[in-house]
Amino acid sequence: MRINIYARLFITALLILASDFTSYAQHNHQERLYYFGQHSLNERSKLSFGAGWHTMPADAWNRIELRTTHFYTINQWLMLAYGQRSNFAFEDGYLLSYELRPFQAVNFFHDVSRYSKITHRIMFEERFLFNKNQENIFYGRIRYRMELKKPVINIESLYVRPMTEIFYSLEGTNKNSITQWKNTMALGYSIQNNIKVEARYEYMLLNKNNFAPDFENLNGYRIQFIHTF
Repeated sequence: MRINIYARLFITALLILASDFTSYAQHNHQERLYYFGQHSLNERSKLSFGAGWHTMPADAWNRIELRTTHFYTINQWLMLAYGQRSNFAFEDGYLLSYELRPFQAVNFFHDVSRYSKITHRIMFEERFLFNKNQENIFYGRIRYRMELKKPVINIESLYVRPMTEIFYSLEGTNKNSITQWKNTMALGYSIQNNIKVEARYEYMLLNKNNFAPDFENLNGYRIQFIHTF
């Protein structure tokens, strides 16, 4: 009975976020929709395939993202990952840019209780940006993310997942290094043993100046489905 009540609350919140996808139109607001499919190769190794849609409604700007990731578990507190993200940006039906982003990551896990754990992720990214009618760009960056996953009132199928992440650019020693700070509050629900849906609110500070701190805010919602098969 208790699970059904929380499921209804989650679905209500999800519908509110979904309606906001089409009604919100501020320049500092974005929306994201993702699907992830995960398949275990053996006890230690699994593959993840993802596709996402990212939009800035007020700017008529859209991006399609494709991801592939291989995860390898060393032990209960350490996991390695590597893969790539491909981003295609469109405006008015025309391709604006393409970005290829290979990455390598290390994940550390720490149990807080029987049901809750903290994850530290250190990610290295190599970004290749191909812009229409502009000079192509390459640079690297490091990302550090800390998150807590905790069930709601010890119900494993319903959980909260707050996250904070710092983006550190490796572009050059004479430029400001911290380019982004992202904070996320996620609410997830396991519909079945192999299907989860997660709704997130994201608030970001972006540094638009390469030589001095000049942050502007960016916020939005993200809904994602995770399917294990």
